[in-house]
Amino acid sequence: MICNSSDVDEMGDHSLRCAADSNPLRRTEWHDASYRVWHQLFRMAGWESRMEVTGALIGDSNKRPDIMIFRGIGGSDVFIDFITCLPTKTDVVNLAASTPGHAADLGAAKKIGDWLELVQRQGDEFVPIAVESGGRVHEDALDLLSEACGAIGGSPGERQALLTYWRQRISVANARRVATVIKARTPMCTGVHHPVQPHHFSHQPAIPAPLRPQQTPHQSALPAPAVRPLLRPPAGNGLCLPCAPTLRATGRAATSPHSLLVGADGAGLVAGHASWWLAPAGARAC
Repeated sequence: MICNSSDVDEMGDHSLRCAADSNPLRRTEWHDASYRVWHQLFRMAGWESRMEVTGALIGDSNKRPDIMIFRGIGGSDVFIDFITCLPTKTDVVNLAASTPGHAADLGAAKKIGDWLELVQRQGDEFVPIAVESGGRVHEDALDLLSEACGAIGGSPGERQALLTYWRQRISVANARRVATVIKARTPMCTGVHHPVQPHHFSHQPAIPAPLRPQQTPHQSALPAPAVRPLLRPPAGNGLCLPCAPTLRATGRAATSPHSLLVGADGAGLVAGHASWWLAPAGARAC
């Protein structure tokens, strides 16, 4: 699928931002998997934490918080809704470049507008958890995190060590989930050679292993890279370069990277892996 939007993002963060295929991985692999880490923390603190509670709101039973913390009789329950934020969105990037956490602030404000009045109407609390793709967390969520670590007890040093551990765990989980979405939506060419095999990179020059610090670089110790000309596959066969051995004998040179990656038959990209630099002829770039 080729995305024809001209308003994807400013920094080329296409895999996270583009919604041409509704981007389901952003919700399942990033949003859902990330708030489960917070749920584990609240359970570790001894709180009664539940996920996606139905019917928690008296006035609007169709809304479900991602996490809900029950404080028991006489205490107000805590509604938590999670949101993932991109600092590279066109309408955010300018201020996000100069104001740390600007994207998270906007995400938290959106959740507060959607939830706060409904939750306070029944005497409960609402806390938004807004996390940016780079790992920055909104201040309201950090305050709740500190409260949870304090509920576990211990000396001030132990509580600080626990807080550091959980902030690291949240940051690593966020980075892994963002990477999962980007990797799953990386552009790739199609054809009879799909999926990609090691021999598809045989036309690339060899890269010598890096020298160890104690070794003295010497030109004679480095293998000479094998330089092979980029050749264009026969028209209409849809083969990649290494899969067209008959072409090496002809000695015809490729005229454009597009013809090498897409093929003369117009084969495009794997569905859901579109990107502007591999768009077929005639498709408008993002």
